[in-house]
Order: sequence, then structure tokens, then C-alpha cells
Amino acid sequence: MSLFTGMAYYVAKELHMRPNDILDTWGVPELIVAYGQYANEKSLQNYSDWKHLDARDRAKIPMPQKYAVKFQDLKD
Repeated sequence: MSLFTGMAYYVAKELHMRPNDILDTWGVPELIVAYGQYANEKSLQNYSDWKHLDARDRAKIPMPQKYAVKFQDLKD
């Protein structure tokens, strides 16, 4: 499975669509931004859940990343 196919599958699952519909009609930038948004939402939720655990439980579980995909602001 290619990188874009995996991303399309993930986004399609979130949007209740077929991955081929995304691959056939979306552009690469659209796919990357949508994937980043949905992956970051899931990652932030995992981080938040981990953060609210008791200190003993937190020590047993490795800290998840806060953001799966880091977007960078473009400066002029």
C-alpha cells in the first residue's frame, strides 16, 4: 500500500467514503491537509486521555505524541 493510499483510507474511514473516491477526485494537498487534521485530532485526544490518567498509570504507558502531523506556518 502506498503512502497516499493509506492516507486516503484513513480519511475515507473518517468521512464514511470510499478511498477510491478520494484518490480519484481529490488533489494531493487536499488529501495531506485532511489526513493531518484528522490524525491530529485523534493524536490530541490520545494525549489528553493520557494526561488525565493517574500518575502511576501514566508511568506505565509511554507518552503519546501531541500532534501526529506538524503543520508549519509560512512566513513572508
